Amino acid sequence: MIPTKELFIVHLIIQVSCLLLMGLGLLFPTASYEGATRGLTLFLTVLIPYLLPFLTLSKLFMFLHSKKDKPIRPLWLYILSSIGGYPTGAALLKQTMQRQTIQRPGLLFSALQFPSPMFLIGFIGAGIFYDIRLGITFFLLLHVINGTLFFYWVKKQSTIAGVVQKAKRPTSSFFLSLAETLTTIAVSVIVSSACAEVIAEMFSFSGTGRVLSYGLLELSSGIGLLNTSVEDVYLCAFFLGFSGMSVHLQNILLLRGEAISFIPYWFSRLLTILVLWLFIYLFI
Repeated sequence: MIPTKELFIVHLIIQVSCLLLMGLGLLFPTASYEGATRGLTLFLTVLIPYLLPFLTLSKLFMFLHSKKDKPIRPLWLYILSSIGGYPTGAALLKQTMQRQTIQRPGLLFSALQFPSPMFLIGFIGAGIFYDIRLGITFFLLLHVINGTLFFYWVKKQSTIAGVVQKAKRPTSSFFLSLAETLTTIAVSVIVSSACAEVIAEMFSFSGTGRVLSYGLLELSSGIGLLNTSVEDVYLCAFFLGFSGMSVHLQNILLLRGEAISFIPYWFSRLLTILVLWLFIYLFI
């Protein structure tokens, strides 16, 4: 059996996104085509090679662990979230909360927010700024921030408190789960890029304004427009901290109905921006 609730959410995202893209295509054909093309190219040439290996590993662990009745250790949630990239943290936390009791899940969720390691090191470091050390620096700083939040959660004795006796929910097959995630990411990147280009055309944005319209909606699209200037390093840090509306939407939809507070999540986004900016100001 396939979990109909999860499939319904995925199908809803895809259908609404396609309707939105069709509407943009009718009202703003040139801008929406340019933005959608940019998003599709980014997904095929950047996100697939950088995300797929790590996403596959995290999905494989989730699939194998769903066959067991043992609790997932908190440290595994942290490690797999950092490997899988967005929205692996939300998916892992949802799977865990369906089977186990977690104290202060909002605080734990805020510590599970990571881009893929290869996205940071390969795409941002080597591909955008031609400096692998910068990508590694961002990777380490995000671990410092999220690791601090994670150990603060542990210190507050927010531990997984055992398996809750619930009816075992059906889980998707490994390949279906992987396909659903990739489809959701692809649709998100394409539609967000189209919306960003339409907004830039409507308000005659250029330069930084155009980059912001992309980055605020979709993380990878905005970073893909950056160059090697110091100002763009600050913009990159801002996009990494904010994460993009498409990531927020995926997280909210994945965790809907799980009685989780998003206040620590929004606080962690602000904290990440400030810490990254401070590091850039002091050392770059």
